[in-house]
Amino acid sequence: MKNRIWQTSLLALCALLFCVAPARSANKEEPTAHVLTVSSVDQTIDRNGRKIFVAHLSGELPGILTMVLNVEPGGAVTGGEWALNVSYQVFGRPNPAGDGDASERLVQLGHFKGTVVSGTAAVLPNRITTSASVQLMITGATVNFAGITSGSGSFIGADLNVSSISSGTFTLIY
Repeated sequence: MKNRIWQTSLLALCALLFCVAPARSANKEEPTAHVLTVSSVDQTIDRNGRKIFVAHLSGELPGILTMVLNVEPGGAVTGGEWALNVSYQVFGRPNPAGDGDASERLVQLGHFKGTVVSGTAAVLPNRITTSASVQLMITGATVNFAGITSGSGSFIGADLNVSSISSGTFTLIY
């Protein structure tokens, strides 16, 4: 009798595990693409000849992107690094005891960082970059994004030589 109860219990446990295992794998989140709008790009060249871009990003991960590109004379992007500070300001009512300006609060959600894998850039004779298309890897993140340790992405930018009209997209997939 004890043997039959043990066998029935084991069979029930196996059936339960068989039913639960597919449910767990079905609930695993698939990577999601987060597409952001690029604007107000400023660029400079460091002492090693690398192109440095600082851009405003808007969308679901608003903030400031800093990207450093190794660009060969022919326009091939052979590496680099990037960081995204995801933060935004919240404006409220003016403080009656204050100067009449709206109250402000900075919301810091965290940072992403990574490497530039490859890409291309259009460069003018004065070494200023007018457009770029690069592939990215995520290597780490902090605060609200701390659990994200890998992923990919891309940057596509146009009119990068004129901050007021610069535009593009920045995509992260994680």
